[in-house]
Amino acid sequence: MHTFVLQDWALIAGPSSALAPVTQEDAFWLDLAPFQDVVIYLDVREVTGAPTIAFETSPAKDNSLFQTIVSTTLTAGASPTVLRALMLGSSVPLARYLRWKITSGGAAWLHL
Repeated sequence: MHTFVLQDWALIAGPSSALAPVTQEDAFWLDLAPFQDVVIYLDVREVTGAPTIAFETSPAKDNSLFQTIVSTTLTAGASPTVLRALMLGSSVPLARYLRWKITSGGAAWLHL
């Protein structure tokens, strides 16, 4: 088993509308080319609103190619959340790159 940090602790403030998601900067995307499965440990300490985090994968660094492999609503105090995307049980298999994208639940939000 190999362990990688997709995102260190961060304060992320989101929009007050659901129109503009916040996407992880491409410099932090993981290149997981040699792997076929991913298990994500998500630890949220504080959150307002009901934002959703989606973990997306793509074979290339092209925004139009990313597809969601697993997502969840961010909830403080329910941490850590374990999300699995296994090749044999996933409708979208893990491709080369992995990133996160957070969308608002329609209200202003932020998380640590």
